[in-house]
Amino acid sequence: MKAYFEDFCPNCQREISDQRLLLSLPCESCLPEDLALKVLKEAKDLEDLKLKVGSILLQNKNLKAYFLTYYLTKEFKDFEAFFKKCTQKSLWSAQKEWAKRALKGNSFAILAPTGIGKSLFGLVSCLYFASKGKRCYFIVPTLALLEQSFQKLSLFKEKAKAEVKVLKISSQLKNKEREKVLQELKGREGKKILISTSQFLLRNFAEFEGLIFDFLFVDDVDSILKSSFNLEKVLKLSGIKAEDISLAKKIIALKRLKTKDERIREKILTLQRKLNPPKGILVFSSATLRPKTQVQALLRELGKFSTGSASVFLRNVVDAFLERERDVKSQVLELIKRLGSGGIVYVSLEEGESFAQELESFLVQNQVKAKALISKAKDKHALKDFKEGKVEVLIGIATYYGILVRGIDLPERIRYVIHTKTPKFEIKLENLDSLPPLLSLRLLVKISDLLPSSYKKEAKELLFKASRVLPKLYSNKKSQSFPELGRFASFLKKVLTDKEALGAIEKGNRIRIIKTRESLKLQIPDSKTYLQTSGRTSRLFAKGLSKGLSVVLVEDFKLLEIL
Repeated sequence: MKAYFEDFCPNCQREISDQRLLLSLPCESCLPEDLALKVLKEAKDLEDLKLKVGSILLQNKNLKAYFLTYYLTKEFKDFEAFFKKCTQKSLWSAQKEWAKRALKGNSFAILAPTGIGKSLFGLVSCLYFASKGKRCYFIVPTLALLEQSFQKLSLFKEKAKAEVKVLKISSQLKNKEREKVLQELKGREGKKILISTSQFLLRNFAEFEGLIFDFLFVDDVDSILKSSFNLEKVLKLSGIKAEDISLAKKIIALKRLKTKDERIREKILTLQRKLNPPKGILVFSSATLRPKTQVQALLRELGKFSTGSASVFLRNVVDAFLERERDVKSQVLELIKRLGSGGIVYVSLEEGESFAQELESFLVQNQVKAKALISKAKDKHALKDFKEGKVEVLIGIATYYGILVRGIDLPERIRYVIHTKTPKFEIKLENLDSLPPLLSLRLLVKISDLLPSSYKKEAKELLFKASRVLPKLYSNKKSQSFPELGRFASFLKKVLTDKEALGAIEKGNRIRIIKTRESLKLQIPDSKTYLQTSGRTSRLFAKGLSKGLSVVLVEDFKLLEIL
């Protein structure tokens, strides 16, 4: 027994049977039974079926609403072939979905673990759209990734024989060179790709005024989405006007009233009708995204999509640990000799740059080709030498925005990482007064629900007040302008000198509390940094995820458990 649905045919939008819908075919009037059977017999997959159906409808001069499906499928096939020409790899399932969304002109966020092909997709997408006459912008977090991305794009351009200009701009260029790049970019002709770091864009936004990009890919987007102030700059580059941003903020403010008043609802609808969508396509990419509420709201109103937050389900890393020995340098040397070339050693934030340099000297003295890379400006050739095998091991500092944490993408070389200590933040009680307000806030958020009832009310009040000033604070305003944030330190001091409160925090197993005669220290595991560092070892290749190894030299097993 067949069921029929009115107005559901994907071509003429009239009546169609359930069987035809299940087979992704138009109705019998649009595609007679004999042609439908031929298509089903010959089609290799769903995309091929859509192409064959569209081709028949076009030949029969009967292509109506199905034209969108037909041309999008045709363009997707072109993109698929272009991707293979550039990379010698096929798109995998997630990349196919990203491609379809971008080709439809949709803006969206990619929230996925490190190493599964987000950046590769972004680079090829920029090249593809630029080859179609579009102006594209690829934004990266670090100078090291800028260089790597530029090299990859140049290689892909050559393989695809794409007539596209690839331009890079950074603070390392002289003023005249920067002006030349921007002038070339502002020319009427499309077919251009610009690569820069997010910091360069944010600090030199005045130089970009008036520029509109057809496709923007923000790689490792965290620094952009830290504040609505930063996001507004990127939105303007996609063609959104200041008036639209102002309208969106009014809509957000009205929605936060959460009222059932029909007049307010009608006002919201009226303002939404006035909003103009972005002219360009915006794609945000991240492995550890935790966007702010105001940022999410702006994207929802202007970009018509929500960022959500990242969850990690896909990685192929062996997480190993060893007890840290007193002579940690000899311990690291022994591990490197066993594991061989292709590693990164991360020293802790507290050990710092001086220990990284000491470790480099020690390893070199013991016939290991090692190089400490703390600042790219100090050693411009370290990454290149590591890639070519002239350097066996790199040494960096385990901090979230470190050069060797997010600023490196060499999956063919990085086989393992070693942490000389468990990645963590450490706060001393006597230093609470000088603690940055945002770090104080982060600490309070972690412990607020663990506190005894006598402190919970005050903690909630502080967090509520902080939520009202945070957007302004993230907009690079001085924290001294907000005395409310100064109360965090005094409240935390009061809590952390209370035995009952300390006991409750310890039981919560989120923060490690170290008590000594001299002071009290709080240690918070830095899971976001660990996710990034260990993720350097496992990347997506044609045959699947490569397997990596992460070794942590543990000085405190309780802290490791929390991590």
